[in-house]
Amino acid sequence: MTAPEKNRGGQFFVCRERKNNMEKNVSTAVEQEVTEQTAPAAEQTNDKLVKLAKPYKFDDEEYSEINLSGLDKLTIEDAVLTVKKLTGDGELAAMVMPETSTAYTDELAAKATDLPIEFFKLLPIGASKKVRQMVQGAITVPAQKDESDTRPHILRLHKPYLYKGETHTEVDLSGVGSLTGMNIRQAENRMEEEDIRAIERTSNYYYCCLMASMATGKDVKFFLGLPLCEAMPLKNAVNDKDFFE
Repeated sequence: MTAPEKNRGGQFFVCRERKNNMEKNVSTAVEQEVTEQTAPAAEQTNDKLVKLAKPYKFDDEEYSEINLSGLDKLTIEDAVLTVKKLTGDGELAAMVMPETSTAYTDELAAKATDLPIEFFKLLPIGASKKVRQMVQGAITVPAQKDESDTRPHILRLHKPYLYKGETHTEVDLSGVGSLTGMNIRQAENRMEEEDIRAIERTSNYYYCCLMASMATGKDVKFFLGLPLCEAMPLKNAVNDKDFFE
């Protein structure tokens, strides 16, 4: 607390002290803001950076890490086309449960980094495992939950999704329960038309997009354009056991 001001000289001293303190506080705030704005980008953490135990040489270049942050830019369509390609290449493991297939995770890693697929095929086994686990983590993201919202079969998106000028934060998939065997046949035939095959169709992302499209009235491209992290939540939501009791 400031002492009572008894004379003009004292008043002048106190006012000047207050002014100096005010300027000091403003200066500190500005410096802090500038520091935050100009912080080196290198200090920002990259949670999709794979550190290699040993330098990896490929095409006369050495790599000590692999940046897989490009996974955030991939979509469900990338996943669908990857499975289609691998099926054509005879990679049968990708037809059963693609998320566990090294061929599948390698292809997505190649898409995310713009590196040739050979880069990932020739990785040492330890580094290959790290890449596979990183890609799997980007795919098998848990669904968003809101304990205060009791509506069933709502797919809550991890981030706002812009499609044709409209922003979406959730998708109501309750209409899946009103679909019939005819809708399943339509989805199966559409998969054949697109030359997309799966040993178990319900685990195929394209099939799930087709079913979600028929259940909501939204076009298939809406679901194909969703970020890769929505692939597993969408598949689980379409195949919810409540629809098959």
